[in-house]
Amino acid sequence: MAKKNSNYISIKESRAIIKYNIKQMKYYEAQKLKKREASEYIVPMKNPNNLIEIEDLKKYKLLGTEYTIPTLEEVLELTKGQVPIMVELKSFAVFSVGKFEQKVYDIMKHYDGQYAIQAFNPLTINWFKKNAPEVIRGQLWCLFEDVAELPRFAKHILRKMYLTRRSRPDFLAYSADDISKKYLKKFKKTPKLGWVIHSEEEEEKTNEIFSGVIFEDYLPDGTESKKA
Repeated sequence: MAKKNSNYISIKESRAIIKYNIKQMKYYEAQKLKKREASEYIVPMKNPNNLIEIEDLKKYKLLGTEYTIPTLEEVLELTKGQVPIMVELKSFAVFSVGKFEQKVYDIMKHYDGQYAIQAFNPLTINWFKKNAPEVIRGQLWCLFEDVAELPRFAKHILRKMYLTRRSRPDFLAYSADDISKKYLKKFKKTPKLGWVIHSEEEEEKTNEIFSGVIFEDYLPDGTESKKA
């Protein structure tokens, strides 16, 4: 079976990143225990609201091209409301839910076009339900078997969708690789999407299950997508 083309990082790469982050965290914790001044091993952000300096972000190229990673504002400036946008928020925060979501909403609420947000974290979806109910929100779902950074009990809660009744998403987006009638029969009246679909053949197999798909590597009309 041919390997699927994907723009997502592999599980192996994801684990390597997590391993590196843990190593760095232990290093900084060790420096704190030695009671060294933070200024000796930490460089303050130019903008404390950023997770990474914009100048550093622009050093990374996309898929071996000359293009760099755009900011959300730059993407919105490019699209100018001409197309609907799906914004995925990647965060499993529990106690700090709201900070990241608020920043995204502050940007998106000025977008002159249709958009929806989606996330794996039901607390993120719940935040939008409470603070921006006008925004279309979608709950992403998978079995979470390869998400190493999540503790076992958290995977169980997410897999069973215990918090989804509270967050009341407008749609559910299921991993097409983890299709299971046991989970699909939940929330029967809520529209369901499948992700990530890589070909017209895969789409046809899921037509009876999903009302729509999140796709890559091809276009819904059956033509190949043009890659940079």
